[in-house]
Amino acid sequence: MRRLLTSYAVTFNLRHKRSGHLFQNRYKSLLCDEETYFLELLRYIHLNPVRAGLVDELGDLDLYPWCGHAVILGNRSLAGQLTDEVLERFGKTLKSGQVRYHSFIADGFGKEAPEPEESKGLRLWLAEQLGRKDDLASDGRILGGEDFSLSLQTGEPINRTVSLPHLLDRVSAEFGVPADLLKRRTRVAGVAEARAVFCVLAVREGGHSGAEVARMLGMSRAGVSIGARRGETILKERPELKGVLSN
Repeated sequence: MRRLLTSYAVTFNLRHKRSGHLFQNRYKSLLCDEETYFLELLRYIHLNPVRAGLVDELGDLDLYPWCGHAVILGNRSLAGQLTDEVLERFGKTLKSGQVRYHSFIADGFGKEAPEPEESKGLRLWLAEQLGRKDDLASDGRILGGEDFSLSLQTGEPINRTVSLPHLLDRVSAEFGVPADLLKRRTRVAGVAEARAVFCVLAVREGGHSGAEVARMLGMSRAGVSIGARRGETILKERPELKGVLSN
């Protein structure tokens, strides 16, 4: 990316008979530990045209040509824009993924967010949105916890404290619901809460990826992220539920 920007800047300066920097800051990328961080960052990036005042309404953003959002919705095309990798996190089909993705973006419409260069920082703001401020790695290039940062430095995988099948059994026993029900869409009392707690314990505490949990529960990865958020609220009210990890 640096070579591309440098080459463009040199060509631009020669063409327009100018000198000096063309781009103010270096290209920036962040390593994301969890699906929740990735999804929040995705929403932040695609709402940048709104915050910059380039579009006023969500409908305008849906057609805006200089952002990947319209491409993901299928309203425009752009070679190199990843769409399947995004939409598979929201639904099992193209249509359902686009509908849920659009709803996810709409939920962030109008929400204030900092510029990346502000003292508060984009990275810290994202962590605060997810309630992960106290667990944020000290390395400014990483969106994730210290365990994830250490695993990148050492090359060692994050330690999985408990297997997913065992954790599923423990959570279902704690809530008094059959484990199989956690893999189905049902309104049976206690299932939604148990599923949310399973999601947060598996991803945030157990070190498993959102994709692993999604496959086990037959959910989208976005669904797992949403469930984990709800699970965090439940754990704050019932911190003793973390004990299932050690049983």
